[in-house]
Amino acid sequence: MNKRILIITMIMLTFSLLHPVQVKKREVRDFRNFEKGTFNGTGLTDSGELFISLKSSVIAGPDREYYLGSAISKKGDIYLGTGHNASVFRIEKNGKITEMFKAQEPDIYAVLYGSDNFIYTGSSPRGKLFRITGVMKSKEFFNPDEKYIWDIKEDKSGNIICAVGGSGGVYRIDKNGNSKKIFSGDTHIISLFISVDNSIIAGSGGSGILYKISSQKNRVLYDTPFEEINGIYEDNEGDIWFSASKEVKKRKTSVGSKLISFSFPKERRIPQEKSALYLRHSGGEVEKIWSSSDEHIYAVAPDKKNGGVLIGTGDRGRIYRVNKDRSYSLVYEGESAQSYKILPGPEGFTIVYNNTSSIVKLSNFPSSKGSYTSDIFNLGIQSRAGRLYWDPLDGNTPSISMFVRSGNTASPDPTWTEWSPPFTDNNNSNINRNGYKYFQIKVNLNSASGVKSPGISGFRFFYVQKNLNPEIKKININLPVQPKKNANQKKPVMWKKNTLNISWKADDPNKDELKYSLFLKKFPGKVWIEFRKDITTSRTELNTELYEDGNYTLKVVTDDSLSNSPDTFRSDTKESKKFTIDSTAPVLSGFQRTGEFVTFRVKDRISVISKVQYSFSGEKWYPLNPVDKINDSKSESFKISKKLLKGKKLIFFKITDEYKNSKVFQKEL
Repeated sequence: MNKRILIITMIMLTFSLLHPVQVKKREVRDFRNFEKGTFNGTGLTDSGELFISLKSSVIAGPDREYYLGSAISKKGDIYLGTGHNASVFRIEKNGKITEMFKAQEPDIYAVLYGSDNFIYTGSSPRGKLFRITGVMKSKEFFNPDEKYIWDIKEDKSGNIICAVGGSGGVYRIDKNGNSKKIFSGDTHIISLFISVDNSIIAGSGGSGILYKISSQKNRVLYDTPFEEINGIYEDNEGDIWFSASKEVKKRKTSVGSKLISFSFPKERRIPQEKSALYLRHSGGEVEKIWSSSDEHIYAVAPDKKNGGVLIGTGDRGRIYRVNKDRSYSLVYEGESAQSYKILPGPEGFTIVYNNTSSIVKLSNFPSSKGSYTSDIFNLGIQSRAGRLYWDPLDGNTPSISMFVRSGNTASPDPTWTEWSPPFTDNNNSNINRNGYKYFQIKVNLNSASGVKSPGISGFRFFYVQKNLNPEIKKININLPVQPKKNANQKKPVMWKKNTLNISWKADDPNKDELKYSLFLKKFPGKVWIEFRKDITTSRTELNTELYEDGNYTLKVVTDDSLSNSPDTFRSDTKESKKFTIDSTAPVLSGFQRTGEFVTFRVKDRISVISKVQYSFSGEKWYPLNPVDKINDSKSESFKISKKLLKGKKLIFFKITDEYKNSKVFQKEL
């Protein structure tokens, strides 16, 4: 190779290393990043591991807008109470749907399948409790003269326990329909659970308090900083799981006929979470197990296989498995927004959804496949996408495939590309797409081949944005502000005379690092003088004493070569408006006595006279206005009455122009 060519090549290589192309990365690795996407048959652990989740199937339900109350029979039939057109439907395991009951009231929030094989249901508002004995065969069982019937349970003696809203409270109704109000508290009691000792655990709506109701004494188990206790479950160890939603500040509530006040310290703050799952241990201590600032908890159900609970949330229609050690995982995401009820059964769980109403059956066993679609990645600018990498769990790479699509609109539409062919090599998959601003990744997991269920702990891809021109928005040129005197200041602040403060605002669409060079040109003239080179700050100072007085223009030149290679870097140039450099003080001339006055003139070649002061000692100064009473010209006339000067031998004048140039003149009288 020719030596000259070799030297040039080495110089160019060195320059490229000093000015690298800025490669960027998008990564999905932890729970918060993953959860922004959409899960279809996949789940996610709290540590950010994506896996194939529980097998699911959709159960056809009645054509109603809302599914509110629900229960499941011993043989697996689902009983469903509807809203805005209140009925109770039976959905048999073979899919047959039968309307069992039609209410005069609009909503049914509570349904119970009793040990006597009858269906009990509460209608609202103007709440009434009915016993359904057959298809369209029912009888009013209890009328509490309350507005709402929120929940009904059966205790171990066969009594129906009814939670009501209006005046608020809990009723016990025996098999013959005889009722007794056993608890009064809050405006609404909305959730119930029958404890092992046949006491009643109740949750309020309005004050978010968990109560225990027993024959011995009614007491508060826990006072949450939320409004609603909407799910309760007590496990075999006597630990109580309960969910709370919707923050609201509470002050007082009533238990029985006594009024109990809750006084909070001023520093106590209402939490920002929308909901929380609590665990009250059998010893009485309470801990927050799970919380969310984005999702409301609608349902809590036992997860006996794993020793924890399932919770249903909105508005992403998600089901979470939560354990006592605070670990959790997302196990299902439905197409409807609110996972309103969770009904455990021997073969899995039945999920009742709203918005829109639907029913899903979750098996106890995982599916053979699932997929995950990421949130849309906004790369900010049309870009070139490079390689895609992912981190498989347990090395099951052949069971994992990745897909990519891209476009230039914020949401996928017909202008987007189709999904790419599958990528299967987690260490060598090149997306190789150019000219798109938005990208989306899909992950397919498949265990049908018989290998261990696959999963990933994260993925990432690299890209380079199309380099766009930086833009200088605005140039500011100002005199420095003279600091005010501060009595508490130990050291005086120095004011820089004959200095201009120069600042500018520049934006780079790629967020690249910018450098700047500044040039100065005097009018009339054609030659630019460079006085700053390759600075990286967006402000500097100009020492005006270095330049002749006159009118000037400033030019700022910027480029992004610190972040881009020599063949791709971009630049921009902007010139300021004309401004004045004036480093010369005004002069005093024509000092003379004429009649009753002493007169003189003050002139400045460049700028307006801003202030004239006089003194007889050079210490204390007094203002002096020109003859026309306003300082607004480069030349001003002044006169002083001789009466003011009587007995004085010297007078001093301090003259200042608008650029803060000043000079003192001394005259004998």
